[in-house]
Amino acid sequence: MTKTLLRVSASLCVLAALAACGPKPSEPVAASSATPSPASVQPQLTPGVVVTASSTELTINSSDTPATFQLSPATTIMVAHTGTVADIKPGGFIGTTNVPAADGTGQSTEVHIFPQGVKMGEGDRPMGATPAAPASRMTNGTVSAAAPATASATRMTNGSVGAVANAPAGLAMDVAYAGGKRHIVVPADTPVMVMSSGTTELLKPGTKVLVGHVPGANGDRDATFINITP
Repeated sequence: MTKTLLRVSASLCVLAALAACGPKPSEPVAASSATPSPASVQPQLTPGVVVTASSTELTINSSDTPATFQLSPATTIMVAHTGTVADIKPGGFIGTTNVPAADGTGQSTEVHIFPQGVKMGEGDRPMGATPAAPASRMTNGTVSAAAPATASATRMTNGSVGAVANAPAGLAMDVAYAGGKRHIVVPADTPVMVMSSGTTELLKPGTKVLVGHVPGANGDRDATFINITP
């Protein structure tokens, strides 16, 4: 049960289903460090189903309530696909929930691989307490070689992948970020989501999405990113 809760928490709080963490689906929620944000404003997150979309505007139904967002060339659109540990490559940027050991190393419970050139929320910060992980954290950074770790309180690590190596418990790597780095092992059965870049043409009616947005001019909601979810 604990492992299931950790995976659900990771999946919801990293990217593809963040909206279910805490508030009801109809309520916007504060973005995790795995989502892009302006320097001074944290995006709010709203899940829903596409009603209409154009190159400049998106309308979704969120718990049967319409919500409209303004799009721009700066809006990042990503599509989530199921992957495997083998998809983690040197030089890639990842986000991973992980359980830290006493020595600071971590064991991954879920991984999100971001599109090339997309780096979100680099750093180390509290992720938000859950029943399964009361001391969870979010860490975003760049990955290189590392080794196994024992389980404890959950953390989130995002970063660019450097060198990786096989370990008895799975894939081993270091995740570096501004001001530090963490040692992470990814067990072979760890859920992996590969995020690819998308376009507004994919925002067809009925498509499930998660919209990150900030206040815009004249009371508009400007979409900073849109995740197309499975």
